[in-house]
Amino acid sequence: MPKSIEVFMRMTGRLHVAGDEFVLHLPYCPYGFTGSEHQRPCDTAMDLDRIMLRRCGAELTITDTIPKGAERCRMLIRQVHPQR
Repeated sequence: MPKSIEVFMRMTGRLHVAGDEFVLHLPYCPYGFTGSEHQRPCDTAMDLDRIMLRRCGAELTITDTIPKGAERCRMLIRQVHPQR
């Protein structure tokens, strides 16, 4: 991961990098979703993020979201290696 992205992520949330994956904890929703009534739009936005990251060779797994009642959004992003 480029150093500039890592520095930016550390300023906005918590970032844990391990090999080909990182876990990102955001104290706010980047889309502005805050309540349980926002769960469906949150899921839709995350589906779009999954598609974008898949096209970049990565996989996105969402483990916690603010609309579901979590204090922070938590996501795992993992580089996918093509099978040979």
